[in-house]
Amino acid sequence: MPATSFAQSAPLDSLVRAALAANPALRAARAKARATAARAAPAGLRPDPIASAGLVNYPLGREPSVASAHGATAASGPDPMTMYAVGIEQVIPYAGKLDVQRQIAERERDAAEASVVAAERQLIRDLKDAFYEVTFDDRALAIIRRNADVVGALVGATQERYSVGRAEQQDVLRARVEATRLAETASVLTEQRRGALARLNALLDQPSETPLAAPAIPSSLEREAGAAGTSATFLSATLGARASGSPIPPVETLQDLAIRANPEL
Repeated sequence: MPATSFAQSAPLDSLVRAALAANPALRAARAKARATAARAAPAGLRPDPIASAGLVNYPLGREPSVASAHGATAASGPDPMTMYAVGIEQVIPYAGKLDVQRQIAERERDAAEASVVAAERQLIRDLKDAFYEVTFDDRALAIIRRNADVVGALVGATQERYSVGRAEQQDVLRARVEATRLAETASVLTEQRRGALARLNALLDQPSETPLAAPAIPSSLEREAGAAGTSATFLSATLGARASGSPIPPVETLQDLAIRANPEL
């Protein structure tokens, strides 16, 4: 697939469609499934018959003349001959063997088709994971830039106050440390975004530096998150406490769903 830039518009649904059409690993899985399906149909047929033909009565020469007891030449015997031969043979498998072979081929076909479904789901999951990480990094960088502007103004104001003796030196150092910390965080997020963008472009089978302008969380997902946020609470004030009222089903429910619906299983 030729390199395609989604810099102008990058709705998540269009990226998913593009990945499903262009991803080389998924194309390989689909080709394997088609090949397995093609082998399933003739798996229950008998082996092809074998026909043979040959020359079995072809003269190989003449018998030499022999002399009689009186010295007269006797007639020679018949020429040594081979024979013509035509044959056909057919292997007849043991009763029920062809049915078993057909069933095996059909199960292999089903497994290959399930592998395609699993590959599609894995591709969509990886694509969304990379897309959301790029989106998060963009939003985090925007917040850091705003904070950096505030901290920059604070550093300037603190230095002015320090120059006239109205602030301590530690206030200036604290403001500069905060500015440095923001710069380091921005650098880390920039590299994370570059890596996530490279993963996303790899799934789309296009160059890793292909830009993705203004990625955004789908509005439907934002609405779901906003509605859930009004009722979700934490069981305690402890860091890492479990949430109550979350729209995400319990772990046991998710496990049962995975066992029932996982195509590979």
